[in-house]
Amino acid sequence: MLLYILIICLVSQRDLILSTFVSGLCSTPVNLPTGVSLVQTNYKNWAQQIEVNGIWTVTPKTPDSIIELANWALENGYKLRPLGFSHNWSPLVVTGDEGRCSRIILVDTKQYLTNIQMVVTADGKPTVRVQTGTSMDTLLEFLEKYGYGITGHPAPGDITIGGVIAIGGHGTGVPIEGESLNTGTVSNLVHSLDAVVWNDVEKSYEIKTFDRKTDTETRAFLVNLGRMFLTEVTIQVTKLVNLRCESRVDIPAKILFGIPKKQSKKDLTLSTFVEASGSIEAIWFPFTENPWLKVWTVAPRKPLFSRKTTHPYNYPFSDNIPVEVSNIASRILDGDWSLAPIFGNLAYGITSTGLITTLSLDLWGPSKNLLLYVKPTTLRVTANGYTLLTNRANIQSVINQFTTFYQELINTYAERKLYPINGPLEIRITGVDTEIFSGSKVPTLSSLKSVENRPDLDTAVWLDCLTFPTTPHLAEFMTEVENFILTNFSSSNVVVRPEWSKGFAYTNHSSWNNTEFLNNFIPNTFGLNDWKFTIEVFNKYDPFRIFTNKFLDGLLK
Repeated sequence: MLLYILIICLVSQRDLILSTFVSGLCSTPVNLPTGVSLVQTNYKNWAQQIEVNGIWTVTPKTPDSIIELANWALENGYKLRPLGFSHNWSPLVVTGDEGRCSRIILVDTKQYLTNIQMVVTADGKPTVRVQTGTSMDTLLEFLEKYGYGITGHPAPGDITIGGVIAIGGHGTGVPIEGESLNTGTVSNLVHSLDAVVWNDVEKSYEIKTFDRKTDTETRAFLVNLGRMFLTEVTIQVTKLVNLRCESRVDIPAKILFGIPKKQSKKDLTLSTFVEASGSIEAIWFPFTENPWLKVWTVAPRKPLFSRKTTHPYNYPFSDNIPVEVSNIASRILDGDWSLAPIFGNLAYGITSTGLITTLSLDLWGPSKNLLLYVKPTTLRVTANGYTLLTNRANIQSVINQFTTFYQELINTYAERKLYPINGPLEIRITGVDTEIFSGSKVPTLSSLKSVENRPDLDTAVWLDCLTFPTTPHLAEFMTEVENFILTNFSSSNVVVRPEWSKGFAYTNHSSWNNTEFLNNFIPNTFGLNDWKFTIEVFNKYDPFRIFTNKFLDGLLK
């Protein structure tokens, strides 16, 4: 392990020296707006699959600075890419092949664009006005002080609000009668937004406010993939609720994901837990029998045997990697990929033990404390991601079909002494995006956008397969998974969409490169009219393509 850390340190030092040397060879951007500092940084995304060393980065102090930067970029032939915490997998910020001297500048929003303010709408709804560089951690802490919260948000706290909106960030949960929790994307909670856009009359970029009640173009900005630059959003919030989160590791996958001969409310199937509580997550480590099931329920008062939480991130055994896990992980990354079964069973063992030793089997407290549970210190893995829109009564069938195939595929590879998967399968269930007030059309590129004339498709099954990004045969495995999803769930009962922040469009060699998936499948699954409308809005408000990259240019055409 010490050798592994030493190698990482030497490589990082080499990259720093090299980027410093190359900065002397690359022309430095000149005549930048006053007060904007310029530095060279080394960009890495979450899984460290996408890296660009020595890329120019600026840190604007105000939204007006971004206007000035956009006008400067137009005059000087540069692209601007919004930068948050880089907790993302797909090439939405940069693609990795830009080169050290590319004319791209990262715009770091998280240092200064962090203002937050509570606002009550004219019809009395509580909202929060928040700048897009604010982290989810910071926003939820702020809201809690005022007695409010957001449910249905992603599990990491080190993500910016701008990033969450850009990709249609979500949590887990379906509508339950008598509850008012968010069961769609955070993007769908937006009432209004400020974006940097082109003014064709003034012949310059400016900040324009888009109100969802009055401006139908707003829906194109709500999941924008980083193609537009948002500086501020106003989000609908709810009264703070207390939740209970119960963990179970005693239900075999064949029961949890299986189809019972006779259905009853006492079944231990995933759909039974969904109907009873509304919010679940299943994490199934490879080569193990029992998944880790989390079940959230609204609980105004603390149940007798629940542990009261005073802070988020209550699973230290998964966030702070134990020595045993890091040792095996190091050996896997050094090339001993056949350790995947041992690694999976070790992860399950540490989880089941850790839940007991940290008193985390049954937790209770404010929603923030139970819905934030992924820290930056967890293992850096890559992931594919798909959303399967279906009818709520069809959840168990969809999950059973996929998990049966998934298990068989892992075993087939193992029989060939190949182990492309060393991380867990993650399953979440949500509702779909619907109008949050009269006339509020849903985001056009939301993976949870309801299907036109199909109100029966009211639920989404989210599937993510995790593994180390350098694992051999990873792309081949993910290609087979994607092909199965597209062919097996091609009936009228299921609509498949990509999860924008994860891996999709696989070939046997890489992700995000399947042209048929990118150019045909994606526009069709989001609806050709909405797809065309969104691209027209993007091109209208950024006709000079200041806010784009090579991947987005190929996708949004």
